[in-house]
Amino acid sequence: MRNFLIYLSESKSAESFFRGFPLTKKVIKRFIAGDVLEQGIRAARNLRKSGFDAILDLLGESGDEQKTKKALSEIISMIQACEKEEDLWVGLKPTQLGLSVSKDLFKRNLIKVYKEGAAKKVKITVDMEDSKTIDDTLSVFRSVKKDLNLGICLQAYLKRTKNDLESLLGNGLRARICKGAYNEPSEFAFQDRDDINDSYMDLVKLFFKKGLDSGGYPEFATHDPFIVDEILKIVKKENITKDKFEFQMLYGVNTPLQKKIIESGWNLRIYIPFGKSWYPYFMRRLAERPANLMFFIRAIFGR
Repeated sequence: MRNFLIYLSESKSAESFFRGFPLTKKVIKRFIAGDVLEQGIRAARNLRKSGFDAILDLLGESGDEQKTKKALSEIISMIQACEKEEDLWVGLKPTQLGLSVSKDLFKRNLIKVYKEGAAKKVKITVDMEDSKTIDDTLSVFRSVKKDLNLGICLQAYLKRTKNDLESLLGNGLRARICKGAYNEPSEFAFQDRDDINDSYMDLVKLFFKKGLDSGGYPEFATHDPFIVDEILKIVKKENITKDKFEFQMLYGVNTPLQKKIIESGWNLRIYIPFGKSWYPYFMRRLAERPANLMFFIRAIFGR
């Protein structure tokens, strides 16, 4: 089912069907803040009232220079808007900044974004896309990164990620650790849930062991209660204070666990997606957790 839903996320005919389906709009409101930046800002303010931090995520991937230019302008506008908010970050995808056009274009644009973020004191996180983009993404990230204002996302289901993390640690690293949501072959990615969980926890232990002393800051992005519990066992055993790490979750996903984390006194940042290019993101969220798919089905049938 997971692979099928990821396949649908890449299907133009399936996208046309879902976009034309009247009840889809009713459901996506749970996972997506809206079409425009102002709606993302409003969602972040509402979350702040309940004790959550937030990061804005402009949906969509770019395929040519014109789209890249537009995305760059939108991301700069996001940074400028976030300057006026309390600890509101910006997330972006390498292809939005031109990686699908050229590595050099991505680098030039990321430098612009990084400088704007540093000037406005807004943290930027570079999300990770499919395995074909990883080498170029990491290469550009290494060349641009100067401090924790620029962070990177690493995916636990990829077999290479532990080595990638090991190579990045040592000079202060802010990294978002997630499981991963692309359809990767077994050659590159773990397929079994237990193997993915084991990989995730290996990254957690490695970051706590080698990353904190060098000024690193891990962001544990997970909706899995098992993973959350395992992380907290280490935190309590090693007396790691709450300012040394944070949890991250997606807007509208597993809200009971979100509330539990906040009520227990830990830091939690919510990824808030917005934008008109919602379809691929939405389908990947359904693929990640059966509970999301069941929510969608119940909403369609009015239950």
